[in-house]
Amino acid sequence: MAIAAQPSKDRQSQNWASLTADKIEDALIFVAGSAFVIIAALIIAQVFSRYVLQAPPTWTEELTRYVFVWLAWLSAAVVFRKGQHVTIDAINAIMPDRLKGLHEFFVKVVCVAILIFLLTYGWQALEFATSYSPALNIQMVYVYASAPVAAFIMLTFVALDAVDKYLGRRASHAV
Repeated sequence: MAIAAQPSKDRQSQNWASLTADKIEDALIFVAGSAFVIIAALIIAQVFSRYVLQAPPTWTEELTRYVFVWLAWLSAAVVFRKGQHVTIDAINAIMPDRLKGLHEFFVKVVCVAILIFLLTYGWQALEFATSYSPALNIQMVYVYASAPVAAFIMLTFVALDAVDKYLGRRASHAV
């Protein structure tokens, strides 16, 4: 089940909703890729410090964990947009064709409900995130914010996809 259409090579034929979703996706891929490079550099620095300098810093392992949390949530948003998240295809395979559209709609509604729950309660949980990390002494709210931020981005993809489909239908009826 794809939440939004795959980015097209022909951006001239896309509407503003699809182009906006493509730009958000491109930004997420850049940030996630940068996070991956940061994680690799931190791990290399940790190993070098531990085995060569015999003095490993305490903060690299902690920062690696926190960057990984953001990497996972932002990557989940990209996977969600592309419709490459985990699905159970067995149900769809045995379902009659006339019910597949209804099934896809039901799955989207469930996904939206879960994302709204994650956004709402994730945001509320940030009020209680008053602790600080042991090595870096940063507020944990910055780490915990990754879940509601990603949920918001995924809901944005759902909304942009709905607008894209509406504008596409409207354009096809105008022809």
